[in-house]
Amino acid sequence: IDVKPFEVYTKDNIELQVDAVVYYHIGADNTHIVNSVLKVDDFENAMRLYIIGQIREACGNLTSVEIISSLEDLNNKIREKLKE
Repeated sequence: IDVKPFEVYTKDNIELQVDAVVYYHIGADNTHIVNSVLKVDDFENAMRLYIIGQIREACGNLTSVEIISSLEDLNNKIREKLKE
């Protein structure tokens, strides 16, 4: 999913523009597949909004310096949140 640039506010009230590209895998069991197709009207848009929310939450808990200096840590935090 290509997430177009959007604004986030850091803990120190700095506005940043971020974007993302996320690759996802739907679980192999039938329940996950059926739920993703039948229980959500627009699965890709729902995922995009969820991803944006997770990125905003993660960035909002850090200062701009923390984000810039530890992008790999931030990526790992967001990756773990998206696995839930």
